[in-house]
Amino acid sequence: MLIRCLAVICLVAIGLSACKRDAWQKITDCMNSGNAYESCRGAVGDEYPEKHAEKVRKAAEQGDAQAQAQLGWKYYKGTGVPENHAEAFAWWRKAAEQGNKSAQYWLETIKYEPE
Repeated sequence: MLIRCLAVICLVAIGLSACKRDAWQKITDCMNSGNAYESCRGAVGDEYPEKHAEKVRKAAEQGDAQAQAQLGWKYYKGTGVPENHAEAFAWWRKAAEQGNKSAQYWLETIKYEPE
């Protein structure tokens, strides 16, 4: 919520491009300081899907179950990465093994049909 509020203030005070740069820098700084993806995600995810997917992938590869579940969804929908259902299910399985409820739900609900 704080990042979104800062983004609105930033839009009004210094303009759109500087605001996007500032919001992206805040998330990058948060991730680089060792915080988990879940505590760093913010307003820039929808505006920069490829960059957001890179950050999510980095956290997922480090074992963050929430990021793994979200990366699975990105692959399932093709948001910021190429659509790939096999890859989606692989990431959901990793997250589900760590107890992620969203990934467990998607694995139970969405039926995988190899192409």
